[in-house]
Amino acid sequence: MGSAGDPCVVGDDASLGIADRLIPFQRDLPGDGFNDAEDGAASRCIVAVAAYDLLNIIGANLINEPAGLAFRSCLSYKNLRGVQGDGLYQPFAGADSGRWPPAWPAEPDYAQLVDGGQISAQEQAPHVLESSFDEWGGLGQLVLEQGRDFDMCVLAIPVGALPPVTRALTDPSSPQHDPRWRAMTTGISLIQTVSAQLWFDRDVDGLFDPPSDRGLLTGFAQPQSSLGQLGHLIATERWGANPPRTVIYHTGALAAGVRPPDQRSQMLGYAEKQRREWREQFELWLATNYREVFPRGPKAYEDLLALLRVPDGVQAPTPADRLAQQWFSIGCNPSDFYVLSLPGQMRLRMAPHESGVRFMMLAGDWTKTDLNCGCVEAATQSGMLAARALSGDPVYVWRTGF
Repeated sequence: MGSAGDPCVVGDDASLGIADRLIPFQRDLPGDGFNDAEDGAASRCIVAVAAYDLLNIIGANLINEPAGLAFRSCLSYKNLRGVQGDGLYQPFAGADSGRWPPAWPAEPDYAQLVDGGQISAQEQAPHVLESSFDEWGGLGQLVLEQGRDFDMCVLAIPVGALPPVTRALTDPSSPQHDPRWRAMTTGISLIQTVSAQLWFDRDVDGLFDPPSDRGLLTGFAQPQSSLGQLGHLIATERWGANPPRTVIYHTGALAAGVRPPDQRSQMLGYAEKQRREWREQFELWLATNYREVFPRGPKAYEDLLALLRVPDGVQAPTPADRLAQQWFSIGCNPSDFYVLSLPGQMRLRMAPHESGVRFMMLAGDWTKTDLNCGCVEAATQSGMLAARALSGDPVYVWRTGF
């Protein structure tokens, strides 16, 4: 790993806990930006790299230096979405303006974007700006230099999206190749999560056996093993005077071990094909299991579909059409893939301070923490460990042992 005097490398003393080995970071950081008047550095910041799908990160320019591999020269983004005028992008402007609670829109407000009219006018192949597979060239590149624009980079991108960003570390032919990075990005198993939401024009008493207030439950037939009765959310949705009576969320996952495509030739049409196949798979699942899922519902499958609500103004003359208008989701983007914790894979994880690259920390539920599993608690703990490495705070990290 290197010496403790290295700004971004700590010692290998196995007797120290992770947090104990993180503390020297902040002490050794030159121009850390936490007390610029004292250290004489210009005011800078810590760059948290987390929005992979929105910024389409090209990758870091890593440099071999006498002190070790360093994230020192630049960080580039492509496909920047310029905003009209001098203001910031306002996601809740337009139709949802002034309403509470605000609902995140299903697509960008193109009127706020530079060339927004051109982007949204692609009728045959509209650009999907939040997709990793969109081919729009964007508005150019932005270069952020270490020491000028930021002091430290916190790499918080989900592990499924790391390969194109960290190719210099994972490619055996690269001068910066690190076998640990290749082992982690190829060896940790991922899984696609899937979901569907069904809105019904019938109360839960007409769908479920008593007690009809099911709340959340799990352990049912794959791939939609979990169910949530979330009718309370209807009040926050944008229905008219006659809203649906309830909404049911179905969630689950497909087979483990898949990887998102990494080559451009594999990406073309990938997301559309995945969504189409998932909808067909859900329809088969529902047709097979609907009597067990909704024991108080209609006995005939088509009669159940006839109870589904569709948005106002949408023509859905058949039960199958009504089902097609419900919400279906499958994790397609690399950052959507969920990290698993299978036997033998814990050793592949790296702790927030173990990137092996100076001026680059790690954060996310895929890093080595006290939990080592995919959940918001692990991501939070990882972020706290990274923060402690940078600033010495928090001293206490959520659980005894850290």
